[in-house]
Amino acid sequence: MPALACTSAWYAGNEADSLCVVVDHMFCDGAGLKQYLYLLARIYTAMEGGSDGLDLVRGYPLRRDLGQVTQNLGAKNRLRAVLSKGAGVGAGSTPQLLSGNGPAEAHLIRVTIAASSLSAAADMARPMGATVNDLLLAAYARALCKRTGCTDVTLPCPVDLRRFGHPGQSFGICNLTSNYFCHLTIRDDEGFDEVLADVAGQMREQKEGVGCLQGPLLFHAIARVLPRNALRRIFFAVAGVPVVSYTNLGILDEGRLAFGSTETRGTFIATATKRPPSFQLSASTFRGSCALTSCLYADESDLAVAEGVLGGVRDEIVRFSA
Repeated sequence: MPALACTSAWYAGNEADSLCVVVDHMFCDGAGLKQYLYLLARIYTAMEGGSDGLDLVRGYPLRRDLGQVTQNLGAKNRLRAVLSKGAGVGAGSTPQLLSGNGPAEAHLIRVTIAASSLSAAADMARPMGATVNDLLLAAYARALCKRTGCTDVTLPCPVDLRRFGHPGQSFGICNLTSNYFCHLTIRDDEGFDEVLADVAGQMREQKEGVGCLQGPLLFHAIARVLPRNALRRIFFAVAGVPVVSYTNLGILDEGRLAFGSTETRGTFIATATKRPPSFQLSASTFRGSCALTSCLYADESDLAVAEGVLGGVRDEIVRFSA
């Protein structure tokens, strides 16, 4: 299932072109897709300047394995990760959002949180020790509960394992992702700030540890000895993604997305395409504004539900920022 990146560029004479890049998730994760886009922009810029850009490709790191991360960990930290108490998919509960009934077509939904609203919300969250990612998670959880009537929700929060590398380390374009998990029970009378404080506390505790490496380390260890069919069953048992999920694809660097003399006016990355009943919200930020997206197969009824959830997340942030 592909991840999607869309870049809009404006040329002289106000003529606009759009570039859409679709990459299979087998090739890379969201951080890897950003690496690919930045490399593409550098090659374009080099070619505009008269070079063929091949030197950029030849010198690019090709390594794709987990060892890029684990080689930087001592034996003590690897043991800590393996023995960590997991906060996995099975804990808590996740509401099913989509019915999956009837014929379905592929759709890309996008809702934008204005830079002013996101900045104001971030300023209010900062004294609580909460990040923009915590804000989005809290808003998503509240929007889901309001839509489904549930009180319990488990949300995965992808973590880029490149954070365990050495400062300045170069990685190959690949998948290096694991998950934190946020388990929330939300009362009807609970305010946004209370949910946000809960999310921030859980995320802070997990970021201080190495438990997110447990699954990848164990899976890569047994991958050397077990047949593929057995590995497939184990993978989905211990590392499957909840039916309703989330991914923050981070900030897109305006400077690194410069295609020669062309000015990039807007861009966003959308998540992998999901089939019902699975649903995923993705977030990406460019020039301070945040694009909330979902790629999914849905009939008109499910599409309306999905659009309502994305709009609900935006409205939660806007109300908190007011």
